[in-house]
Amino acid sequence: MIIEYEKHIKGFKKCKDYLICIDSDGTVFNTQKIKIKDYVIPNIISIFQLEHISKYVCEIAEYVNLYSQWRGIERYTALLKVFELLNEREEIKGQGFTINDIRPLRNWLAEEQIRCRASLMKAVNKSRDPFLAKVMEWDKAIDDCKAIDSRKNLIFKYVPKALEKASKLTDIVVVSSESCEVLEKEWKDGELAKYTRLIAGREMGGKKDIISGIKEGRYAGSHTIMAGDALGDLKAARSNNILFYPINPGREIFSWKRFLDEGIDKFIDRQYSKEYENHVITEFENILTPLPSWKSKEK
Repeated sequence: MIIEYEKHIKGFKKCKDYLICIDSDGTVFNTQKIKIKDYVIPNIISIFQLEHISKYVCEIAEYVNLYSQWRGIERYTALLKVFELLNEREEIKGQGFTINDIRPLRNWLAEEQIRCRASLMKAVNKSRDPFLAKVMEWDKAIDDCKAIDSRKNLIFKYVPKALEKASKLTDIVVVSSESCEVLEKEWKDGELAKYTRLIAGREMGGKKDIISGIKEGRYAGSHTIMAGDALGDLKAARSNNILFYPINPGREIFSWKRFLDEGIDKFIDRQYSKEYENHVITEFENILTPLPSWKSKEK
C-alpha cells in the first residue's frame, strides 16, 4: 500500500495548471442505489445473520449510505454506523435481539488510516476476532457480486462531454473510497479513463490524503476543485482548502449539465466565486436528510 502511494501519488506528474478531483459512485456512475440495495444490504443481513431484523437493517443502511451526512463514506465506516444505529433502535431492543460486539471494527477504524481489504486481513490475522472476520467476508462478497453482475454501469448524462471538455484544460484525478481494481474496470469499461491522469482508490488512502498528496507543491487551492455527491467529498475539499462542486443526489443530470455549461468555465476563468460556491453547496446540503425517517416520525 505504501509502495502504491509512493508510486502513484508522490510520483504524480503535473501537466496542466488546474486540477479536478472527482468521485466515482453516485457522482459519475448511477450505481449507488444498485450497489447499496443489491450488494451491501443483502450481504449485511446474510453474513451477520440479521434476518430477524432485516426490515430495520434495510431502513438504516439505506439512510446511512444514500440519504444522510454519511453518504459516500468508505464501506467499513458505513457498516459501523449501521450497527451503531441498529443498537439505538428501541424496536430491536424490544425483540430481545443482541447486535454483535462492534468494538473490534471501531478500534480497527481508529487505528488504520488506509482502510482496504489488505489492511483488514492483517488485523483479522493478528486478532483472530470472529466479528472482523465476518467484516472481511462481507467486504469480499460485495466485490464478488459486482464482478459477476452483467449490468453495465450507467454513466450520468453529460459526464462524457464534461470530462472531455475539462481534460483539455485540467488534470483530472479520480478520488474514491472504492477499490482501485473496481475503479479501473468501471472507468475503462465506460470509456472515461482516457480523460484522467490517475484513478485513485482506497488502497492509496482516504480522499483527504489523496487530494493533499496530489495537490501539495503542484496546484494552488484556487486552481483545484473537488466534484462529488457526498458531504465527505465536501469535507475532503475543505480540509485541503480547495473549491467544491456538488453533484446533487437526485439531480445528477442537472448538476452535470450546469458543470458543463458554466462550472468548468467559471473554474478555469477564476470566476468560481465564493458566492457561487456557497449557492451550489447550500443547495446540495439541503438535499441530504438531516434526520433519519424513523426519528422524524417521532417528532
